[in-house]
Amino acid sequence: MQQLGWLLTKTGAMITAFDIADLFEMQWGHRPPREFNVKGGTGADFAISPSYADFDIAPAPAAQVYGKLGGNYWDKDNYGREYFMPVSLNGVALWFPVITVLDLSREVVETDMVERSGSVKEIISIDDIVINIKGLIISPNNNWPEDGFTQLTKLFALNRSIEINSVITNIVFNSLFGGNKNDKNMVLIKKVPITPKVGVKHVIPYEMNLISDTIFELELA
Repeated sequence: MQQLGWLLTKTGAMITAFDIADLFEMQWGHRPPREFNVKGGTGADFAISPSYADFDIAPAPAAQVYGKLGGNYWDKDNYGREYFMPVSLNGVALWFPVITVLDLSREVVETDMVERSGSVKEIISIDDIVINIKGLIISPNNNWPEDGFTQLTKLFALNRSIEINSVITNIVFNSLFGGNKNDKNMVLIKKVPITPKVGVKHVIPYEMNLISDTIFELELA
């Protein structure tokens, strides 16, 4: 999630400046984690916000470019700047994503014991992994981001489970379900709340609620 600095876009004689971190905070009520900050790019269309200049960190070291179980720690946005923890769905790189694994839980049957303290616990299964993604679709040319919004709706329109790829989900899926880095981690998109940003035509905040959809192989005895 790129959150440092201002983006400057030009439309004729007009220049519009906006801060990605401020837009994210206004929409979701909190700022992205500070460790997502990266040093700004170069060129006339980018300027670092003075209030956040002291919090820059250098890009990730080479040893952290790729996750041990697959996925990249870094990617580049439409402006050519690196951002931390990219996420892709069905091969589509999501826009300024902040991914959260909301729930890891299991089904447990508890049976009380007669004339004894405590209970007997029987683990039935591990529940589906609940995942939430928040982000901003931002048009680089100050127009309404039609292409990004089209991609988002087409992802939701797929009436099937799709592959998710990120360092975080690769670790969680592998820890719970086993497998190796070449296995595909599948999810189902349950809901995509979309709240247009009033007064900002070139930014669309989006949210995605997903659950895991693991493929099981049944063996006949």
